[in-house]
Amino acid sequence: MLCDLLEMEGWNTIYLGANVPTAGIVDVLRDNHSDILAVSASMTFHIPAVREVIAAVRLASPETRILVGGYAFKIAPNLWCDVGADYCTKDAAAAISVIDGLEDKMAGAR
Repeated sequence: MLCDLLEMEGWNTIYLGANVPTAGIVDVLRDNHSDILAVSASMTFHIPAVREVIAAVRLASPETRILVGGYAFKIAPNLWCDVGADYCTKDAAAAISVIDGLEDKMAGAR
């Protein structure tokens, strides 16, 4: 849903979906010179995978800003810091506000 809403706002997005291997995410970010990665986790048992993705992205593309959201982050308010994300939002509308606020800081984001 976030990808669709961002496209309606004029952003170029790539929807990867669930179960994409970490290496695949890193490859897509690198190949497309992506500025932002948004990751959602509904179930708490997915948090280790989110942590793994964020660590790999930090190594491969330290300038990429990482936003997380989803139910797992709602029930553990500081979890986003623990997994190494830059931002956490409660819903898609809040995510768009954060991303729009980053626009001035990023060259060529749109």
